[in-house]
Amino acid sequence: GCFSLHPIKNLGGAGDGGFVATNDSVLADRLRLLRNHGQETKDKISCFGFNSRLDNLQAAILRVKLPRLNGWIQRRRSIAVAYCQGLKNLGWLSLPPEPSSASCYDVYSSFVVRCAQRDELAEHLKRDGIEAVIHWPVPNHKQTDLNLTQFNLPATEKTAKEVISLPIHGELSDEQVQAVTESIKNFQPRGRGPA
Repeated sequence: GCFSLHPIKNLGGAGDGGFVATNDSVLADRLRLLRNHGQETKDKISCFGFNSRLDNLQAAILRVKLPRLNGWIQRRRSIAVAYCQGLKNLGWLSLPPEPSSASCYDVYSSFVVRCAQRDELAEHLKRDGIEAVIHWPVPNHKQTDLNLTQFNLPATEKTAKEVISLPIHGELSDEQVQAVTESIKNFQPRGRGPA
């Protein structure tokens, strides 16, 4: 398994990081080589590798945070419930599954909604002092330097124009969640009256 420790994640460090878990000793040995420039010993490099080691400071920060992880996950799930309940009747907004649904095991490292007028919603939230994030405004196949323009991915392009992440983290207060919910309810998409 591969795990991100990016600061936005439920267990995030002070910067980029991650780890791999495996019970395969051969794979573990190979990963140890790859993370450290392919060095077997100080004097022997056996393959090309990377500089992908988690430094001691990051590890210390994460070790202090780890005991709080389950509580943060539960808090994020309760925020997700509040968003789903508070926003469920807005026909112009698509929500992710609620944590209570049988098929939902989400730990809500982000809470992503879809809105056809996403950019206008983002500006509305910003005016209300609410930070919402648009993570991938340009799909990868539209990044000209990647030379992937031969792909025709209309669903990906539509999604990239509609998704926005609402604030969600373990320290978000109930009052802040309510403020986000109320701000979204007050947004009036073009061509629609008040929600």
